[in-house]
Amino acid sequence: MVYIFRWKTKNKCKQIPKIKVHDHIIRALNTPVAIAIAIFKATLVVLFFMHVRYNTPLMWVFAGAGFFWLLILLALTMQDYVTRHWDDEGIPFLIQ
Repeated sequence: MVYIFRWKTKNKCKQIPKIKVHDHIIRALNTPVAIAIAIFKATLVVLFFMHVRYNTPLMWVFAGAGFFWLLILLALTMQDYVTRHWDDEGIPFLIQ
């Protein structure tokens, strides 16, 4: 029964990106809607297709640790991106 639910969910999730968001919603919301769809699909993949939902609490801990590690890597990447040109023009918030 669980596998039938997963199969139906997987088929429905394939149709989600095909919805033309820009025809129905203001174009400024395209990126947030796309990110929300991606987060929803990633949550379904982790919970159901990777069997995290039906496993022990230890599996939840390791899944959470992996997500936390991803957040650390993204934060460090964004820190590097934001501070990349500080040497050329000085530190923006200190210059007045």
